[in-house]
Amino acid sequence: MNPSRFQQVKAIVLAASELAPAQRTAYLDEACAGDAELRRDVDALLAHDQDEPAILKTEGMGKALGSAAGDRLLGDSLDVLDTHPERIGPYRILEVLGEGGMGVVYRAEQTEPIQREVALKLIRRGLDTGQVVARFAAEQQVLALMDHPNIAKVLDAGSDEVGRPYFVMELVRGVPITEYCAQNDLSVAGRVELIHAICQAVQHAHNKGIIHRDLKPSNLLVAVQDGRPTPKVIDFGIAKALEESDFADSELGRAARDQQLQLTREGSPIGTIRYMSPEQARGVSSEIDVRSDIYSLGAIMYELLTGAVPFETTDGSLLAQVRLVCEQPPRPFKAVAPAGRHLDADLETIVRKALEKDPADRYQSAATLAGDIERYRSSQPILARPPSAVYQLRKLISRNKIPSFLVAGIVLMIIGASIWMSVLYLRSEANLRRALTAEGESENVTEFMIELFDVSHPAIARGDTITAREILDRGAEKIELELIDQPEIQARLMQTMGLVYGGLGIYDKSGSLLEGALAKSRETAETGTLAEAELLSDLANHYRIEAKIPEAEAAYQRTLEIRRQSLPPDDPLIAAALANLGWIHALQDRYDEARQTLTEAVTMLEQPTSPLSRIESLELASALNNLAIVYQEQGHFDRADTLFRRSMVMRDQLLLPDSQEIAESLQNLGSLYLAQRRYADAEPLLNRAIGIEERILGPVHPDLAASLINLAVVHRRLGRFEQAERLLQRALAIQERVFGPDHLTVSYSLNNLSFLYRTIGRFAEAEAALRRSLEIKRELLKAEHTSIATALNNLGELSVLQEHFAGSDTLFRQAHAIRKAAYGEEDFRTAQPLHNLGAWYLATGDLAAAEPLLLRALAVRDAARGPVHYRIAESLESCAELMYKLERGTQADSMLARATDIRAQLE
Repeated sequence: MNPSRFQQVKAIVLAASELAPAQRTAYLDEACAGDAELRRDVDALLAHDQDEPAILKTEGMGKALGSAAGDRLLGDSLDVLDTHPERIGPYRILEVLGEGGMGVVYRAEQTEPIQREVALKLIRRGLDTGQVVARFAAEQQVLALMDHPNIAKVLDAGSDEVGRPYFVMELVRGVPITEYCAQNDLSVAGRVELIHAICQAVQHAHNKGIIHRDLKPSNLLVAVQDGRPTPKVIDFGIAKALEESDFADSELGRAARDQQLQLTREGSPIGTIRYMSPEQARGVSSEIDVRSDIYSLGAIMYELLTGAVPFETTDGSLLAQVRLVCEQPPRPFKAVAPAGRHLDADLETIVRKALEKDPADRYQSAATLAGDIERYRSSQPILARPPSAVYQLRKLISRNKIPSFLVAGIVLMIIGASIWMSVLYLRSEANLRRALTAEGESENVTEFMIELFDVSHPAIARGDTITAREILDRGAEKIELELIDQPEIQARLMQTMGLVYGGLGIYDKSGSLLEGALAKSRETAETGTLAEAELLSDLANHYRIEAKIPEAEAAYQRTLEIRRQSLPPDDPLIAAALANLGWIHALQDRYDEARQTLTEAVTMLEQPTSPLSRIESLELASALNNLAIVYQEQGHFDRADTLFRRSMVMRDQLLLPDSQEIAESLQNLGSLYLAQRRYADAEPLLNRAIGIEERILGPVHPDLAASLINLAVVHRRLGRFEQAERLLQRALAIQERVFGPDHLTVSYSLNNLSFLYRTIGRFAEAEAALRRSLEIKRELLKAEHTSIATALNNLGELSVLQEHFAGSDTLFRQAHAIRKAAYGEEDFRTAQPLHNLGAWYLATGDLAAAEPLLLRALAVRDAARGPVHYRIAESLESCAELMYKLERGTQADSMLARATDIRAQLE
């Protein structure tokens, strides 16, 4: 049989084997088109087919192809793997994992140069072996650049002793994604999470110039890792290597291509039709690009969510199936979804956009698709849907998990007081109550809000999409320009809009509106009122977030003064003001003052003259939380643990499980466990906090960034450096976007990133990050601030690690002086730069100068943290080294033995 005839037979048999027996006859009549000999050859092979659709396997058609009849039919064009080899190259074959038209996949063991288990794919002969391998060797240069946790790596390629090409891949011990979801009855949220991870993996490959071209469930395997389902994309680049090899330009390749185009026109494309994009189904290779993978992702997502395929492709000829893919829209979710499975309309919108017939109408990248999936997961407006005002409001309410009775209250606010945008941030009853107290303003505010909503009406928008941010910006502009003759209403709306912007993390707009509201309020009313105190408290909160600490302290202090003048001495609002002032003292490292003020606030709230309201109970929980942070900073971990847990129990009783305050408690308790090196206890708390924050705050919020940083510390301490770097880079990007590149919070993230780079030996990057961090701190903080001491100490340590001793001692001295002034000589934190200075003298050979410093640091650490702490072990080891050099062997041995014992207890 000539090569062209072989390819024709092979193509028809492959396509027919995908069909149920009942549909084969109609297809074969059409594909063979009256060629009796062709039909006999095809029928002879199909007669041996069993249940599986694979054309080349060790039973059924595979045996037929390996028989004398098969040899007569196909000659040397195909090498059938009727028996399996014991070894291929350096790989020992262990078992068959699967077989298909392209070859056999084995589980194999690599024995040299390293020992590991791999998946080895042996390609069938007939694909111009040498040229395929050469092409794949070139493709490996690109594939080697891919490094993603959800992509199975291609490790090696070569050819066996008879010239058949093989590819070696990471062994993924998983099952196809559809099987995993069905076997574990995975929730809709779980299925969406898996496809989101796959989208990110596909985007990673696209960034490297690799298109998969064959995405389907069998190439998406799910395995459980660390207790979580983890998807892996396999076979990246192999289809491309085969398709774009020199084989395509050979005589056999040209015949195959011509036959494929002919069969496509006749309704029989090669491949799995249900996951194939229209351009692939039509065989138009010039149109295949990254958007073809997007279509396949949409088809897989459709099946994961509904349990069905987008098009019913089992009836009629293959030509009819191609027409369905190219012409018919996917079936509505409600027509195919299992009973009882709720599928949000946004999910269907996302899937339909991915499945658009025209590539230009699909998502243009896997990242864009992943972005809309992430917006759906966090209850934010998706890009695939035009964002009407009503739709935006519904998503905002969903994102904040407001109970139905509060939703009703918000509707009443829109109609009556019309401060509807407070749903973004004002979740507490106290703030809702405040929004409803605008006496005599209802009618004017209602009219104002109706006009504000009108900007999204089609007649006004004229085809433009209006986002929630644009509505807010329009509202802020209208408040400033159109309410100038109604200053009371103007001030109230400016205050509320300022809080809304703050809740969204848009702090520049938030601050200007709150400051404007205060100015208007003072123009229209006497000073020293409770309303002014409330506005001052809101403004102080903004200043605190913006790291404007002196301004925040002054505003909190004035709030406390006004409330003490206007309220009974035991009023909970006074306690709330004390708690805020105590927290600002803590941020200034004035921990003794902070503890005293916060303790006073807690005492007032714990001993009320009447039972605490829900709002007052939440104030108590917040004060306990902040007092716990102060105790943690002072090293009283047990006391901090007790207070954190008490605060969290109260919040659990008073709030919804997905509230921001719950996330804060989880994050703080996780941070405490980090300080105690209890990483296994910290990790699940931080993961839960991040999950809550991503859902209710969205992907870009400073609270989320703080949790990401803490989780990064866990990964760093456990040696998961790549995960730690990804988290820190993500947190830094959030903070730079929200606060700007020169914010104090950014400096803290840079310090964390520097420490990670230092840990893994990337010293140049570590130093660059640390110097930028120090520059920001020096610009924003006083020279004696302890945060500057931390940066100086860390920069000195980094210099010593690189054996750049000159100048390091000066950095340690400066850091020690700042900490000694702030904390005192006996404080654990003061000992760190003192120890480092002693270690510097030890390294440079000045033993006499090193001895008093190292021994003093050891004594302080022993007194503050003894008997078991890693810093004490550090001091003991340095002191032991010093004693050996001073030839005091007995002392050295004793110190080293104790250090070894501490290290053993800490493991």
